[in-house]
Amino acid sequence: MSDGHHFYDEQALLERLSRSLKKRTQETVFLVGAPLSAPIRSGEAGVPDVDGIISLIRSEFEDDPAQSCAFDEAVKLAGVRRYQAAFQFLQGRRGQPTANEIVRRAVRASRKPGSDFAGVNFESGTDDACRLMDSDVAGWVLSPGTEHLGKLITAYPDRFGKTVLTTNFDPLVEVYGVPRHSFAWILAWLRYAAYRKAAWPTPSASARVAQRIAQA
Repeated sequence: MSDGHHFYDEQALLERLSRSLKKRTQETVFLVGAPLSAPIRSGEAGVPDVDGIISLIRSEFEDDPAQSCAFDEAVKLAGVRRYQAAFQFLQGRRGQPTANEIVRRAVRASRKPGSDFAGVNFESGTDDACRLMDSDVAGWVLSPGTEHLGKLITAYPDRFGKTVLTTNFDPLVEVYGVPRHSFAWILAWLRYAAYRKAAWPTPSASARVAQRIAQA
């Protein structure tokens, strides 16, 4: 690669996390991103991917043709940084509270239908409301990748569970039962967008890798 970075393939990852660790005791740190929480198939529960988040933001301006056109142009001109451009456009015209609301809507897309609590307004974003939703483990839909990663971490906490790095703003890995102290929230939710979608594995690939590691 022209920038000097080399990304190993799936087979190298499996070898490193299975046979290599059997020969040498070494703590493993997982870094997981958005594809782990994304829907496996269109229309299923999961945190929307880059294009899905951009669509949520665009819906904020759907009643204003001029703003919608301006939004589309800003996203188009941004190229690979279209996610950042979408949020910048939103913040400039609606402010940070609306940006936070978009994030909450995205995370709630991983909730099971009918899992809301009577009398609780999750759109308010209050600490109590968010804690209630986080603690309702049965109300979340976990992707196969999240489930298998959680099984791996909880089954071998000394080797895999001491540190989990995530750029995600959802609690899905933690919902599985990974201790909160294991997490290092390495980026603020807006900087999460710095990843390039094409550089990360698809959700199905993430699930496949995690499952094969667990079975090794």
